[in-house]
Amino acid sequence: MKTPKLKYYYFAMNPQEYQDFEQNRTILVMPTTVIDVETGRIFARTQLLLAGSVPDADTAFRTGSDYLGTVYVLRIPAECVDRSKLTAAGTNTWYYPRSITVAHCGVEQIALDISAA
Repeated sequence: MKTPKLKYYYFAMNPQEYQDFEQNRTILVMPTTVIDVETGRIFARTQLLLAGSVPDADTAFRTGSDYLGTVYVLRIPAECVDRSKLTAAGTNTWYYPRSITVAHCGVEQIALDISAA
């Protein structure tokens, strides 16, 4: 399947991950599981799930994690992503096996309106 040439890729994360991203401007991928003994956090991201739009990134993140809280979606410039390393994950979504460092990017905060349900 041919990967489209996009100006931006989108990546969704929870508030804690976004707070970490604000500090170091890097979305980490690690080949193994890491446990932070100070905080007790377990980190096991072996690939990133990038999307071609904000709604697709939000939906993919929530579907994969069953997360209902606030989600932050980063707009990552295409020059930060090596397109040759992308593999299709579904409609308008791709797996990316490398860490990404982003000096500047847009971000959109999305909260579900569960009061209407």
